[in-house]
Amino acid sequence: MLLVVEDEPDLQLLIRYHFSRDPAFEMDGQATTATDAIRHAGDHHPNVIVLDNQLEGQMTGLEAAPLLKKAAPDAVVIIFSASEEVRIPAIDSPYIDGFVLKTDIGRLVPTARRLLDLAAA
Repeated sequence: MLLVVEDEPDLQLLIRYHFSRDPAFEMDGQATTATDAIRHAGDHHPNVIVLDNQLEGQMTGLEAAPLLKKAAPDAVVIIFSASEEVRIPAIDSPYIDGFVLKTDIGRLVPTARRLLDLAAA
């Protein structure tokens, strides 16, 4: 189950498209704010959360990651950011499992598969 946390509709669609091409992933939901994402994760327990860092609302993805892990402890959290500057804090966080730049959207599904230890399709 996949939760997409992204406030740009075009990017939501692209992320969903990339994951829809892989039968190992089922779309669970999407959110545009960290608050909505945390609520959804607690209710639905996704196994993958693709998380933008710059979201609508008061909380960034980096700030939301610990609360998302608390809501869905078995989920892998992948920060999907337009900023290379987010890479080090994301990698250093115990609540974030992966990092992908938005310019490398093709790496999202392979990163999720690797984090979930899924064999290549």
